[in-house]
Amino acid sequence: MSVTIAASTACRLSTAASAQPMVSRLASSGISGSVIKSPMVQGLEQYLRKSPLTSIAAAFLIQSIATQFILHVVPSFLRKAGYPPEIVGLIFLAFMPYAFRFAWAPLVDRYGSARMGHRRSWIVLAQVGVMVCASLFLLVDPVEAALPVIAASALLVVVVATQGTATGGYMVTALAPASRVGGASIQAASAGLAGLVVGVGLYLVGDLGWRPVIYLFGMLTVLGLVVLVMAPFDRGEPAGGAAVSAFASFTMFRRPEVRGLLGALLFIEAGLLLAQGMKPIVQVDAGMSMASIGVLGIFGGNLAGLAGAALAAPVVARLGSRRVLIALLGASCLLNAGLALNLGEPSPAVAVTFVLCSSLISFAYFTASRSLVLGICNTQRAATELSTFLCISNVFMLALASIGTMIAGRFGTQAPFMLSAGIALAAAIWMMIGSSKELNALWDRRPSTGATGAPTAAVPEN
Repeated sequence: MSVTIAASTACRLSTAASAQPMVSRLASSGISGSVIKSPMVQGLEQYLRKSPLTSIAAAFLIQSIATQFILHVVPSFLRKAGYPPEIVGLIFLAFMPYAFRFAWAPLVDRYGSARMGHRRSWIVLAQVGVMVCASLFLLVDPVEAALPVIAASALLVVVVATQGTATGGYMVTALAPASRVGGASIQAASAGLAGLVVGVGLYLVGDLGWRPVIYLFGMLTVLGLVVLVMAPFDRGEPAGGAAVSAFASFTMFRRPEVRGLLGALLFIEAGLLLAQGMKPIVQVDAGMSMASIGVLGIFGGNLAGLAGAALAAPVVARLGSRRVLIALLGASCLLNAGLALNLGEPSPAVAVTFVLCSSLISFAYFTASRSLVLGICNTQRAATELSTFLCISNVFMLALASIGTMIAGRFGTQAPFMLSAGIALAAAIWMMIGSSKELNALWDRRPSTGATGAPTAAVPEN
């Protein structure tokens, strides 16, 4: 036997020695990577290199898996552990770092590795941080205490917010103005697709307990790191952002179009999103089980959201944002008015209608509004300005969710729906007859690019 092993070893050494010159030639010609990599890996790399949109889609999908985990999985386990709604609702506080990411966005704009790529270095290293945060969830248990779980969620949000800041900055700088509607649609669609992934994962291992769910989440974060490492993004490009402080980024609001757009979108969001925080309350009041709520809220709601994002992008490109936003406000008004009349004794059918329709409307709104926000950002401070604008919007939406539930607790379940319907109607009328000419031009702006790919003057819709 020893002779056989020795002969086999000698044969392998001889083969390796004869193959070494060939390997050296392949390495020098740059082909060795394609020989070593599997066809699946090669195919994924080629897909990611097709255009900036493919890398952007991958990044937003991976980030959204983490946010969907916090938004849906963590509250479900907290509620299952027996905590009251006011404790479960503290998960909204975990998202506050995402709203204030403007504070460190200038660092993302100014610093970065030229070798890895300015934005790419932040995106990849942040994913390593996501993996670390995922491991921290193994040290806490929602059955034992809620606050450590919420604290770990907040830390994860900080890392994901940094990653999202870098991805948003890359989207502004890498996409031509005419492609930004598609970029906004991809961002919304990625969030919806991530919801489907998380929903299926929770369906498969959710009944096994907290730790198996965390193991699955950890595996997804590792897979996400592999994908992001392969994505090119801006590899080789040094940081070139302007040196600004965190609060200096608010100087963007000196521009009239920025102030006008912010005020208009906050008005619209009050009509569209005031009752969004009522989703779990309506479903529970309708007698739906936790399993049904999980399937509907995570899988069904995000599937409807995907449809909304997919429908919104081509319609915005063809008709302009103003008409799409007016249509969404009208749909929201009708939906909330109908719900206000049917929530005395809500049925599962009413709850399902609310969740699916509101998800479709909110995703479509996200697509239409984000394309407008991207269009007013300065490309030299893309991450900073985008994060600053969105932080105000995010704080407002978190406040809306809280205010809506407070109104329901004081005046009844129907009250936030009635108020939301009234605000949506007022916002739609204002957009049709009361909006300024300057704001109307912004609503209907159709960006285009010249022969060199540089942005040209916006062309208002006829």
